[in-house]
Amino acid sequence: MKDFDKKKEGIIETAGQLFNQLGYDNTSMGKIAVAIGSGKASLYYYFKSKEELFLSVMEREGCKYMEELNKSSDDQIDTVTRLRYFLMIPIQLYERHSEMVIKIFLKIVKIRLKRVQQLANEMLQGFFKVFRELLEEGKADGSFKEDLDIERFMIVMLNCINSLFYHEIPGVEIINNKEDMRINYEFLIDTMLEGIKKIRKEI
Repeated sequence: MKDFDKKKEGIIETAGQLFNQLGYDNTSMGKIAVAIGSGKASLYYYFKSKEELFLSVMEREGCKYMEELNKSSDDQIDTVTRLRYFLMIPIQLYERHSEMVIKIFLKIVKIRLKRVQQLANEMLQGFFKVFRELLEEGKADGSFKEDLDIERFMIVMLNCINSLFYHEIPGVEIINNKEDMRINYEFLIDTMLEGIKKIRKEI
């Protein structure tokens, strides 16, 4: 990797952490410059604006996300295992200090930047496409119940995932640590998967 690209990648990494911690509006180019130990002039050499830098953060996470989606298409693994792997992708993004990216993806946080909204929509469409394909495959190979309402299950599942990342529900204790978040997330996924698996009668 060339020095220019290495420096740029380092800026994106640091900026991503700040956007995640402070939010988009409260993160300035000045704060990012301080965090990377550089002047604002140097930062503007790599990125023309905060908007451009934020988009680079989103695009990088989007690429990682799509790579994980593609891995869930490995037909050498049984459908149930592949679906579980697929449904764990959001929590993996969250654990990579990408809570804000997840919230944008789930439409919890809205950023008024056209390209960011477009990228979030592409991620969501990709999620639903693979989700639907895995459920259809599971019904076809007998892994899931024959009467499974795929569309309804997808909507309910996404709403449940959304609720775990939405920390502003009145009367609900806020989960701030990643360990508890993962435990609750895995409990949700495993419970939902058990509900749609086809019950096999012992002979």
